[in-house]
Amino acid sequence: MTTLIGQYLMTKSRFKKGLPMPFDRTRLPDPVSYFESRGQKIVGKRGKHFRTTCAIHGGDDDNLSVLRDTGAFHCFSGNCGAHGGDVISYAMQADGTDFVTTCKALGAWVEDGKPPGNYKPKPLPAADALRILAHESMLIAIIASDMCRGIPIDEETKDRLLQAVGRINSIQGAYQ
Repeated sequence: MTTLIGQYLMTKSRFKKGLPMPFDRTRLPDPVSYFESRGQKIVGKRGKHFRTTCAIHGGDDDNLSVLRDTGAFHCFSGNCGAHGGDVISYAMQADGTDFVTTCKALGAWVEDGKPPGNYKPKPLPAADALRILAHESMLIAIIASDMCRGIPIDEETKDRLLQAVGRINSIQGAYQ
């Protein structure tokens, strides 16, 4: 599993015809530049791996280990465990976006002026969907509990709450 929200792939007919896909992996940012551009502090700038914070669960510790060459990552936080194979997978999970939207944001989607191909989303495995739903629902419950006790939420928490709602809605849309 390299993505959690979904991945867009070439259809069989497009693949058989040998038509190029508007996705160009060579245009992706290198992992260090990508995480620095997100404002995440890089720890351990030498070696095969580096560590940084995990925007997927919003932790402040350097629990996310990233392979410098490929961008493959794994979060070692006990309540997260997010993992994937590249910066696309990380961005999809952190931002709750689909493959095409993420690739466009990263500059790896080349618009050639032709009508878009017939892309079909790969469904999210049910176990992954349930894991995401449980995590995001727990986050929403904690924030709601704080609000009921009169604890105001800051902008960062509000943004994370909206992100959780977006992820839940994305999963709901995939299973309708």
